[in-house]
Amino acid sequence: MKTNIPANDPFKNRALQIYEDAKKQLGYSAYRFLGKIRRAGGLVAAKHWLRPSKATPGFQRLLKHGRLDSSVEAVALQSPWNKLFTAAELETARDRLTQFGYPAQSAPARCSAGRPA
Repeated sequence: MKTNIPANDPFKNRALQIYEDAKKQLGYSAYRFLGKIRRAGGLVAAKHWLRPSKATPGFQRLLKHGRLDSSVEAVALQSPWNKLFTAAELETARDRLTQFGYPAQSAPARCSAGRPA
């Protein structure tokens, strides 16, 4: 299988950890997410799921189990990962989380020079 993963994908290991955590802690195997990571890389996969649209089935599953802290949306808002995403992607993450009651406003905004905005 041919992949287009950048040689230096800074989010790949974190994305794989999101998958593994959901599998171990919730018994949820997010095969579509894992496949996207393997085909395109962790950062591309995360950006794909941060498009402005409705929440994915995986997000809904995490919500059902009270684990939105393990969602791509929540992780993208955390430092140092938030530096990898655009302002629009971070806004989508924040909006989606707050829509479902997660306190995303407490997550830092996009950082510059290593300091929260």
